[in-house]
Parts: sequence; structure tokens; C-alpha cells
Amino acid sequence: MKNFCPLVLVALFVAACGSSSDVAAPATTPAPATTAPAIATTPATTAPANTHASWESVTGWDCASAKTFSVSQRYQDSLLELEFGTSPTAMGFTAVSVQTVPSQSPNSWSWDGNATNGFHEVNVRRISLTNPSSTSSSLELASPTPTRVNVAISLVAEHSDGSVCEVSVFPNFTYESGVLLNDQVIIPAGVVVNNSRYASFTLPEPTAEALIYSISQDDPYGENGGRNTRDELIRDFPAKFRTALYGDPGLNHWEIVAELIEVLRVVAPDLDARFASTHEEVTFPIHVTHCARWKRDNDLSSCNSRGMGGSFSSGAIASGVMTSAESRGYIWLDQSPEGCPSCSLTTLRHEIGHGVGLPHVNCPGSMMIVPHHQGMYWSASDLAGIAVHQDPRTTDKMTLDEARAALGIPEDSRWNELIADRSLTCSNPTAPFDDLAASLANNSLTP
Repeated sequence: MKNFCPLVLVALFVAACGSSSDVAAPATTPAPATTAPAIATTPATTAPANTHASWESVTGWDCASAKTFSVSQRYQDSLLELEFGTSPTAMGFTAVSVQTVPSQSPNSWSWDGNATNGFHEVNVRRISLTNPSSTSSSLELASPTPTRVNVAISLVAEHSDGSVCEVSVFPNFTYESGVLLNDQVIIPAGVVVNNSRYASFTLPEPTAEALIYSISQDDPYGENGGRNTRDELIRDFPAKFRTALYGDPGLNHWEIVAELIEVLRVVAPDLDARFASTHEEVTFPIHVTHCARWKRDNDLSSCNSRGMGGSFSSGAIASGVMTSAESRGYIWLDQSPEGCPSCSLTTLRHEIGHGVGLPHVNCPGSMMIVPHHQGMYWSASDLAGIAVHQDPRTTDKMTLDEARAALGIPEDSRWNELIADRSLTCSNPTAPFDDLAASLANNSLTP
């Protein structure tokens, strides 16, 4: 991809995960370089434009069935109240949900996340009403994320005959309550970052093998004539690594991020990797959503029929919405892919690898190879590659040769041999990274 385009690396599940020696890994491909209008975002202090203190009828059902039911609503102080002319159950409906999706129209690939740094994904949701047999219900409409995204709100009713009916309640809703930027990030009990776990590790000097591995690999897809020389650049944004998880992460997702923070603190000490204290401090949000069938069928989010598993994007930086001093990009992740419940854990490690600089590689056992023979954890070469990108002597968008000179790596016969046959870089050149990779695997969560 060209330097000015948003970097989006997308994981597509192609098979179920297997053993650590031969995992059918999520395949990843660059997303199309499309440009879409920014999603409307609203500061938390903006007064809501959707207060309706009096009861109003909701009309205009889009429904294949004639068995709809009348609805009235009123909204005030973040509370949406609903009254039904008859209970949905009496009309044959088995479930009724309040659906929210960003009110900006989607582009041809996915919701444009540049304006929200990925927070748009968590705003695609359905909140089930607890009792569809009742003639009334109420629901607090609170923003699920600290970045406010205007949403279209509708009622969705699922009939026993399989039909789905939908009616608009608010076409462009502005949240007035919910998570705030200065709120504390709540880390689940039991998730601990042990900053002394790898204290004995001494970071070795980068080698020619580590540099070439980290920046220039044969394309595993065979695209662009095999190797994409346009992407042979250092990827290293100056923002510190401050992360938090949003949406529907499991405890295991938090634990994996904690284990990677521990190892990043020794292979990339300048990142100062840690969980953010407040949402305002977050530079690397991780958005975990459940790709329910309705999301796939309606193309309302990054979930779609291709079985997308996850992605990393630095699009907000490339588009100029945010600077590289404010953001390191974001990750989107499918919480529980069908047929492969552990694949989201592997994909999370893979996408964080992209977030700290690594490209796709063509080395079996690496966390960054796709779609086959992927390891379960960052390999020694992955760790050495991350160290190259985060070395203070390398800077974002340095070319391969510029990085070589900055790191003091000689352009000798070994360098030329590696350039001629890049598969030779698949073997880690230094024992400290081998030992660290073994310790990481031993201390990591096993799916």
C-alpha cells in the first residue's frame, strides 16, 4: 500500500485452528484503499437533540409479515420508554431488540473508522428487551464508548416464522450519557501485568537477519509480484503504547494483552507499554465484538460473509484525523468466530504484532505468517523484528537501507546473501530472543 493510504491489515478465517506446530491461521489481506465520509462524533458536553418528553407514535415498519404491532415512545434523561398496543409475543414475535448502528452510511468495505479510531465498531449492537410478552419496556440509552458516535436507533422484532421486522425510532441519535474520556479504565480482576517477569533479559544489538525479517518479507499471497517493495518501511509511531479493550472482550483477551505488554516492556522499552489509566490516555484501543449472524447478513459492520476475524488499522493517522503522537491505530476483533472459538486469541496476538510494526512474513512458526503453519505465540524472530521497529535509532517510514545504516549493520556479503534469499532470515540469529520466546510461550495463555 502507498504510504499515504490508511494501513488496514485484515484477518480472514479460512479454517479451524490446530496445534501450535501447524495452525490453520487467519489469512490476512490489505483492505481496499477506499475513502468514506467521516462518521459524526459528538463531544460528551453537547446537548442532546433527541429529547421527546411526550409520547409519540413510531410508524413505518419494514416487515415481510403483516403481524406488526403499534409502538409509542418517549425519551428524556437518557431513558427510552416504549409502549406497545399489544404484546409482541401475542403477535408471534419471539424477540424484540433496540438496534444501534452509526448513522453515517457505510462504504463498500466497512464502516469508516478514521474519525473514531475504531470506536464505530462497538456502536453496532442489539440490546434485547427483557420481556417481549409485556406491553411496555424501558431502556437507558448510554454510549458504550468514550468516543461518542451518533447512531441510528430502531426496533427489531424477530417473528417465529423467521421474518424480521424493523422500524426507525431515531435516525440520528446523540448520546447524552455513558462512558467519559476521563473515566478510569476498569481492568478485570485477576488480570495482572508482571513487569519483572523478564527483567533478566538483555536486549541484544539488532542483526541483519532481524532487520530484513522485520521489514521486507516475501508476500505469502503472491500479490504484487511476490514482494511489495513499497511497504519495505519501518513502522513506528511515537505515541506510547497505552491500551484498553472495548465492546465484548473475554477475560482471556485481557490476559493475552497483559502477557504481550510484559514482553514488549523488554524488547521495546521505549514503548513503555501498559494498560491506560483513563480512556483519554488510550493510544491503542482494541475493539472486540461478537459477529452475530444479523451483522454478517446486513453488512452493518466489519463482520461479513467472508468470515472476517480481525484487523489492525492506522487509518486515523494516515487520514490526518489523529497524529502519530496521539495514536498508534486500533484493532478490531471478532470475539468468537464460528467453528473456531480459540482463533480470536491467535488473531489478537497477530494483530498486535502489526500494531508494533511487523508485516506479514513467510516463515513457518511465526505469529505473522498466514494462512498456514502459524505459531501460537510471538516467535524469536517476531520479537527481534519488533525490537528493530521500536529501536530509538529507527524512525517511521525509514527505508530498509536507511534503517540498516541507522542501526550500524554493515552492507557486507552476509547482507547481500540475505537480500538475495530472504527465506534465510527465518532463523533467529541470537540466543537471547530464542530464550525469551520460549519463556513467553511457557507463560502465555493456552487456548
